Amino acid sequence: MKQLQDVEKLVVDQLTELLDDVTVGIGVPDDWTPKQGDHIQVANAGTDMDFYPIGTKSTVRFVAWSTSPSRSKELAALAQTSLYDDPGPDIVSALPVAGPLSARDEETRAEVTSVLSTVTIRTV
Repeated sequence: MKQLQDVEKLVVDQLTELLDDVTVGIGVPDDWTPKQGDHIQVANAGTDMDFYPIGTKSTVRFVAWSTSPSRSKELAALAQTSLYDDPGPDIVSALPVAGPLSARDEETRAEVTSVLSTVTIRTV
């Protein structure tokens, strides 16, 4: 029986390998502040099962957290394009869909920018 892989984990693992000087994770670390350094949040915004049992296609949101609007936009684009250029062994493709959309997080005072990609992965 084919099993689904965790698209968020695959994306986090690949971006962690590709990107320096930034943390990458599912969600934002507890008590994170902009002073701790840049962070890229990965979130699955929905999965299309049309390709099952061969694979799945998910809409993945990348949210870049930083101290400046320019840096958060740069990081969001970097996450999106890095995965497009080098998706890794278990990701079939990662195609940009939308973005950037920027805002300020009132709780942390961080500048955040989000982008969307479709990420197609293999089942195992």
